[in-house]
Amino acid sequence: MFGELLSRTRYIGEIGLDYSTPSAEERRGQRSVFDKILQLCSDAGDKVLTIHSRRAAEDVVDAIGGSFRGTAILHWYSGSIQALGRAVNAGAYFSLNIAMCKGKRFPALLSRIPNDRILTESDGPFVEVDGRKGEPADVRRVLEVIAEMWKVDAAEVAKLVYANFGHALRDLPTTASAAVIRERSALGADRQIT
Repeated sequence: MFGELLSRTRYIGEIGLDYSTPSAEERRGQRSVFDKILQLCSDAGDKVLTIHSRRAAEDVVDAIGGSFRGTAILHWYSGSIQALGRAVNAGAYFSLNIAMCKGKRFPALLSRIPNDRILTESDGPFVEVDGRKGEPADVRRVLEVIAEMWKVDAAEVAKLVYANFGHALRDLPTTASAAVIRERSALGADRQIT
């Protein structure tokens, strides 16, 4: 059924792998379905995928590889720095939420994601913010946290994220904020991962 309905949309999500299960059989089953979906979307060539990779970042990045013919957005990335580098090299984007910003690893992850691959997400109602369910308005706080880390204005980060979103969708304006790019360069945070 998925293959029959695929031509009706460009946007697929949330798909992916969740290895919080200890069952090897369930993980194999997830990987089989995920690989089939990726192949169908790659064959179509114009799909934008939001991808879940809980405790499965290595396998998700391996599955995307360097030949996926679409846009891969890694939602709430929590994998290794090495897998992050491979995902960057494969052209993936990363959607960041307020729960991620509060994590100990967030500064290290943010410093390794190229500024033109950063997107935001609320992940509501699954994320909790100040004792309540997360909502889209909480994305402003994500922009503020990034701005604080980069030592720029949150409005500049918002412009950059909007431009990145347009590029990811391939149908919105894609001019990124030069001020943010210059600032990140001064901080040495715009380096590519090899």
